[in-house]
Formats: sequence, structure tokens, C-alpha cells
Amino acid sequence: MRSETGVTSTTNLAKRYIDEAHRDLYIGHGEKFHWAERRNTIITHAEYTTGTLTATIGSGTLTGASTLWNTNNDHGQKNMRKYGKISIAGADEVHEISSVTNDTSAAMTPNYIGSTASELEYRYFEDTYALASDFLKPVDSRSFDDNRRIHFVGRSRFRQMYPRNRTTSTSISVAILEDYAPDGNVTLIRRIRFGPPPSNTQIIPYSYVTSNIVTASDGTAKGSFTADADEPTMPLHYRPIIVAGAKLHWYRDIKDDQRSLQVLPLYQQMLDRMIGDQDVGAQKMRIRTARGLYVSRAKRPYRGGQRYDINGRFDRFEDV
Repeated sequence: MRSETGVTSTTNLAKRYIDEAHRDLYIGHGEKFHWAERRNTIITHAEYTTGTLTATIGSGTLTGASTLWNTNNDHGQKNMRKYGKISIAGADEVHEISSVTNDTSAAMTPNYIGSTASELEYRYFEDTYALASDFLKPVDSRSFDDNRRIHFVGRSRFRQMYPRNRTTSTSISVAILEDYAPDGNVTLIRRIRFGPPPSNTQIIPYSYVTSNIVTASDGTAKGSFTADADEPTMPLHYRPIIVAGAKLHWYRDIKDDQRSLQVLPLYQQMLDRMIGDQDVGAQKMRIRTARGLYVSRAKRPYRGGQRYDINGRFDRFEDV
């Protein structure tokens, strides 16, 4: 890079560019890198309606009677959990559970606006679920589950399709959400939202691209380089592309357009080769001419009231 070695600031800069170039490889390249694919499952939660509750106007505190909110069901899930939804006494309002203290005490948001009452029936359900902690993006941008039964839709489209999303049924759509927790935590979290909310317990397998693309010397997976002994998870023979990408970042920042243009073809060639290696047997892009109209006219010159002929020369196979 024509920079002096042994300078801490220069070394740190090079490390930063290497880390950036490495992470760039996993953004929008068709999700073809098998070493970055992972699998996980979501176990959906069935509706829970056992017991009754007491709700107080202007309060977010719920007090249950004959409820087992903090007890595990047969699938190892708490009967009521944070992020779950609750509808009280058949009202239109749907509240989000912010915490569960014990079997008979929970908190929700927003506060209850109905009249204070006890022995109220309720319906608890879940429409959002946590994704794997290292979830970066889906492998298939169309289908969420590996069985291809539940399809992705955009957040805006999801809101149009399920404006209230409170009636449970068989889920057919999902949207990836990034939102704040109902307990007031200011850290954004990424969850998957089902529409309609699932009505029973199901195992939903899904594949995704992991954000843990670096391995530490002790085998710990992480999202970026932090130590000199860290290694990328990609196979050894593809790793030179990281250096080529780091050069592009370096030249970009020092405004060296000439050298940037020199390294760009090499980087693109290496990238194409790497992607091609992971896509063996797939359909390649081809340019096909729209010749159907011309073929049909040649076979049927009188079709549509148009005759491609000049003084009978077409019928005699003469040159025009």
C-alpha cells in the first residue's frame, strides 16, 4: 500500500479495512456462501386462556386467578411470556406483555382502559418470535420456512394485510421487524412476526445467513475481527479476496482513483469465481430474443389482416 510499516495508526487502519471488506462480502451476493448458512427452528405458542384475571382501569398490572402464567407447558415454554399479546374480555384492544412476575402476576402495555373488574376472561397469544441471535438475513428472500409454506412480505405490506393481527389461524406470511422491547429497553431487537398469529404449537425450521463470520483462536464465533489470531470462517483458498476488498477501501479513502480502478477488476473476478463455485448446477442468466412474434408472422403471413407480401413475391419466394 506504499505506507510505512511499524506505525500503529497505519496498522490499525489496515485492520479496519480488512474487517470492513470481509463483512461486505455477506451483503447482497445471493446468499450462496455455504459456510455462512445456519439452520434453526421456532416453536410456536398455542393460545392460553386458563383461569381469569383482574384488571384495573388506568393500570398495566394484571392479577390472575387459577392461572399458571409463569409455569412451563409441555413444550418447555412459559404459558405467558414477554412480547406476547393479550385480549381482555373480548375487547378490541390488544395489549403487549412487558413482564411476567409469577403464575398470577404480569404487566402489560398500554394500560387498561376498561372498567375495573375481576374474573375477566382473556386470550393470550403470540405473533412475534425471536430469531437466532446470529441471524443476519434469510437464505431465501421469498420463503421463511424450509418447507416453503410461509412467505416473506415487506413491513408496509404486512401492515396492510394484517392491520390488527389478533385472530389466530394458520400462518401464511411473515415480516422481519426491528423494534424496541415493551419493557422500555432502548436497544433495537430483531424479531419475526407471523400473520395471522399461529393458533397452535408448531415446529417451523428456517435457514439463515449468520452474522458470526469470524472464529477466534479458542473456537468462539463472532461478527468481526478483534484479535490478530482471529480467522474468517470462509475456506482458505477464497481469503485473498478480503485483501483485494481492503485495498479498494484504502484507495477510496485516500482518493487514489487510478489504483482503485486497477484493483477493481481483480476483485470482481475473484468475487465472480467464488460465487460461481457455490452455485454449481444453477441456472445461469441468458439473453433470449423475443422472437415469438416474428416466427408466428412468418408461419402465418395473413394473420391479423396483415400480409407481408409485395405483388405476390412472398408466395413465389422472390426477393423483395
